[in-house]
Formats: sequence, structure tokens, C-alpha cells
Amino acid sequence: MSGKYDDLREKGKVEKKKNQFIKFFTIILVTVLLIEGSYAFLSLTLFSEKKVEVTTGVLATSFKDGNAVTLENAYPMSDSRGMATSP
Repeated sequence: MSGKYDDLREKGKVEKKKNQFIKFFTIILVTVLLIEGSYAFLSLTLFSEKKVEVTTGVLATSFKDGNAVTLENAYPMSDSRGMATSP
């Protein structure tokens, strides 16, 4: 009878080691993915050129780093005159 229990104990030990290996591997994999994702996000955020240019018809709008919108080749006009113009 003790042979049966020894076999069950050995199988239990093998299963326990297998589960520990899977947990360890999963933790390492998740850690590596988090580090890679963080590095990719930071390198994209810190080292990329943040300049967007939109051109429609005669209006060119540039969006660069900062809070200002730059309108190139535009001239000042009152609101009432601007509302009266046709597109």
C-alpha cells in the first residue's frame, strides 16, 4: 500500500514543480512585456517629432509642441466680415 501513496506523492511533487515553473515563466513574461511596452511608449513620446500640418484649400494650419496654433499666410479679419464671406 505504501507504494501507491509514494507514487501519488511523486506525481503531486511533479505537478507542483510544473505549476511553479508555469507561474515563474508567466511572471517573467509579463514583466518583460511591461518593460518593453513602457520603453516603446517613452521613446515614442520623448524622441518623436510632434508636428502636424493640415492644409485645406488656402488655409494651412500647423500644430507643433506647445499650446499655440500657427496659421501661415492668413491675415486678420473682423468676425462680422469673416461671417459674411463665402467659402
